Amino acid sequence: MGAFEWTEMYAVKVAGFDRQHRTLFRTVNELNEALRAGHGKDVVGKVLQRLIEYTASHFAAEEEAMDRNGYPELGAHKA
Repeated sequence: MGAFEWTEMYAVKVAGFDRQHRTLFRTVNELNEALRAGHGKDVVGKVLQRLIEYTASHFAAEEEAMDRNGYPELGAHKA
């Protein structure tokens, strides 16, 4: 069991974004597992960089969809 477990409670009911959210959970759990196994030094930089890049592209995709659909809380989401 990982540090963060995906449940339907986190689902936004947009299939593409829910897949991306699951990927974020898996990546955080990958880092957590490496740290717990004592391999943090070996993977932390690589996994964190991947997490940063993936998160940036994910938020950009979410914000583009929100803008396209006139989501009223877009400003708050960006903040």
